[in-house]
Amino acid sequence: MADKTEKPLNDDREYRHFVLGDELDVLLISDPETDKASAACDVYIGQLCDTVPGLAHYLEHMLFIGTRKYPNENAYDQYLSTNGGSSNAFTDLEHTCYYFDVQADCLEGAFDRFAQCFIGPLFTQSAMEREVQAVDSEFAKNNQQDSWRMNQLSKSNIAPSDHPFAAFGSGNKDSLWEDNIRDKLLEFYKQYYLKSLGLYKLVVLGKESLDELEQMVHRYFDELATSFDTQKTENTKLSRDKMLEEIYKPVQKWELPKQLSVVPVAQVHAIELQFPMRPTNGMYGHKPTRYLSHLIGHEGKGSLLSCLKAKHFAQELYADDSSANCTSFSIFTIRLELTEVGLANIKEVMAIIFAYIDLLRKSGPQKWVQDELKTVGDLQFKFLSKRNPMDYVCSLAGWMQHYDPEHYLSGAYTIFDWKPDVVEECVNSLNPDNMLMMVSSPTLEGSTSSKCPWFGTNYETVELNKELWDKLKSVQHSEFPELTLPEVNDMIATDFGILDSNDLPKDRPVCILQSDAAQLWYKPDNVFDMPKVNMIFQFSSPQCSSSTEFGIALNLYSQIVQERCNEFMYLASMAGLYSDLYAAQSGLELHVSGYNHKAHILVQRVIDQLVGFTEIEPDVFSRILAKLKQQYESFLVSQPYQHAMNGGDLCLEHVKASVFEKLATLSKIASAEVLETARSFVKHCKVAVLVHGNVTAAHAKEMTTNVMKKVKGDLTDEAAVIPNTERRVVALPAETTCVYKFAGYNEADTNSCVQILFQMGPLQLDDNASLAFLQHLIREPAFNQLRTEEQLGYIVHSSVKTSGDNIKGLLFLIQSDAFDPPHVESRIEHFLSNFRERIVAMKSEEFQNNVDAMVSSFLEKNKNLGEESSRYWNVIQNQTFHFTRLQDIAEYVKTMTKQRILMFFDKYVAVNAPHRRKLCVQVYAKQHQESLKKSEDANIIEIESPADFKREMGLYPLPKTVSVDVVEVDAQTS
Repeated sequence: MADKTEKPLNDDREYRHFVLGDELDVLLISDPETDKASAACDVYIGQLCDTVPGLAHYLEHMLFIGTRKYPNENAYDQYLSTNGGSSNAFTDLEHTCYYFDVQADCLEGAFDRFAQCFIGPLFTQSAMEREVQAVDSEFAKNNQQDSWRMNQLSKSNIAPSDHPFAAFGSGNKDSLWEDNIRDKLLEFYKQYYLKSLGLYKLVVLGKESLDELEQMVHRYFDELATSFDTQKTENTKLSRDKMLEEIYKPVQKWELPKQLSVVPVAQVHAIELQFPMRPTNGMYGHKPTRYLSHLIGHEGKGSLLSCLKAKHFAQELYADDSSANCTSFSIFTIRLELTEVGLANIKEVMAIIFAYIDLLRKSGPQKWVQDELKTVGDLQFKFLSKRNPMDYVCSLAGWMQHYDPEHYLSGAYTIFDWKPDVVEECVNSLNPDNMLMMVSSPTLEGSTSSKCPWFGTNYETVELNKELWDKLKSVQHSEFPELTLPEVNDMIATDFGILDSNDLPKDRPVCILQSDAAQLWYKPDNVFDMPKVNMIFQFSSPQCSSSTEFGIALNLYSQIVQERCNEFMYLASMAGLYSDLYAAQSGLELHVSGYNHKAHILVQRVIDQLVGFTEIEPDVFSRILAKLKQQYESFLVSQPYQHAMNGGDLCLEHVKASVFEKLATLSKIASAEVLETARSFVKHCKVAVLVHGNVTAAHAKEMTTNVMKKVKGDLTDEAAVIPNTERRVVALPAETTCVYKFAGYNEADTNSCVQILFQMGPLQLDDNASLAFLQHLIREPAFNQLRTEEQLGYIVHSSVKTSGDNIKGLLFLIQSDAFDPPHVESRIEHFLSNFRERIVAMKSEEFQNNVDAMVSSFLEKNKNLGEESSRYWNVIQNQTFHFTRLQDIAEYVKTMTKQRILMFFDKYVAVNAPHRRKLCVQVYAKQHQESLKKSEDANIIEIESPADFKREMGLYPLPKTVSVDVVEVDAQTS
């Protein structure tokens, strides 16, 4: 069966599909070159099966905490972490997917533990009591996120209250914790997880041969298959389709039409329309809703969004059915982010939306549109790049629930046939009487009388406006003649020839052009042989850090340029050629990636817009200004951990403005200032370029020269270029703790957060290796102790932190709704005080396993062109040009000893370490603010103002300038 599975052109992996125990579909993937092995198991059981709100999600949390064969609660995660792996899971409406990755040599041990979680989970009472707190903390993390709040509100209003779709799917402590919850969990597990092996789909990817992988599956999953065989009843012998129909009942009557007014958390005005329609899960062959989302979500000339933007009604548009695509129904969603003008003209906005739907209805299904989608989908699959193994197997396991075996890989991309009658049926579902209309705006605060019982969202059910509904039913597309079907896409590539690459290195780019104004790095694709290219242009100037005003003006300018480019950028993206222009800390960056055939055309068009306009239309300026203001205001209601991380950066980065400074600056800026800023920036900037892919060196030089001519005009005027200044970082005082405390920005958010950074400064390669290895050793025990055991919060994180270009540190971050910041800080310190003993007690074999895992991680091969480009670009940006840095650090890790890591720990992290430089950022939720007090400890520096703190502290010196050799590349051989 292996030869029946359709594969991308350059996919050199081997595949095999087989059925275990007559019911379990298994997909094996043999990749001898893989650095990571991975597996995923998707179970066709989800939130719609809940007998208690959130029970399926709770079971997902519990399944991997101890098994009969491996009773230690963290046996699975500890094995993975020691061997360079990780795990995750998610629960959706009808699916729960479990997946992991691990170093390729360690698949069997991980797979054994993975299988046992399905065969013999323990569901111990003590773990259940702790893990319900984890579910509750996860709910608290999501509680102030509008996407979660709107999703729950729409579900509970669109479906009858007795249908599971209307229920609270994620769960929290209030919904789950009952005296007999363990009995209900076990009953749920037996009723659904043990119902049929046909509900499971398994994917295994490893370096072993297909035969060896199949033997491994039999060795560890046969026990699960046998358990199903021995307990089969007549009831479980139903066909899989019949069984799913029995589990997932259709909605008999939707609660429609209905209109809601909603108060969001973020300062965003939006309208969301939801239309139930027939199930489309089994229609992957012709993908009718892809046709709909392509046309309704189009952003080119004549599109719905283009029309709404021209009237200054909307900022963004989204159209898709992916949020609810179920066994017995699907829901198609249209969401618009509105301007204040759009909010004030909501009736006309709705009329334009339904005028476009009228256009689709009267034009009828267009085969040329489907053919274009098929062409793009075929190309996407044909030239599909490899992905992270864990992401890949997770996606495949879900797709296997819906696609035929030969289409497991291709089904998500390829269109196989054309069924206009189904398209027509789906279009007809988009009618006002079949619609949930939700208008959300902060201006509705105080005008609502209802509240979501779970998320606390304030809303009002609005009496339907008969005049509006009649208008929506009768509106003609001719009333808005600017609405048209899209033009034929001229950006679809047709030349996929692979150029002969020269003998340039395979592990680094080379500099082929350098002057005071420009630097060009080039690397042909001599690894993946794809007809693709990645091009990055960085326009930089120290002016960007000269003032907050300059940075804000440049940000506005980049978004205005992006707006002017949007129609042709969107067409290119639909053809697999992606671009993004944005303001970065040092200036502007333009990223272009995709098929190389027409990439240069897209670059030219964007650069023409970047330098080619002399005025900004007032309506466009006010709309983009409002959009940027919303982005800054939305940050204030984002997650507290984001506020903590930002707070740390404010204390350490020499030039960084707070969001409040940005908002104050934004309120005073004018369009003339934006234009003047742009002119000055373009005149004085320098350009760094990376061209990587299926492009010759001559073509790379030509493109860069053309860009420079358009941007700079006179290439000989190098005096106009201002040399760059690197980012400076505050040097924290040794043997001192600096604390920055502040109240959370969103009073309704119940989460506090603590971020601790142990700053170590610029490190040599050997100390970089020690820091990376120490963080690797800490990660799993910290998570197990602080999250699983102590349940301090849902987000428990540790990592290596780089401030500026080269200032290293060890970071801990915990977001908690249950404990105040002083308690969380004390528990992190307590964990660290005991961690040294853990290193001392570690057995030699375990220590060496960790060394091997860390070395493998540093030497992990790039999986695709994008991953390779990103690594090169990071090195170019920090101007070290040390492209073999990861390999060099791996050599130091290979020689790691306990003594060396203990010396490093004692120098930088231990409580009395001579070079301990600690910054603790504490964000206080409202219920924890009683403990927001000034410290009386003389060894603690309280930071009241990050700006004042930075003025008093010294800065780390700048790294030495690295010279670059220019390489002459023979254009004929590249």
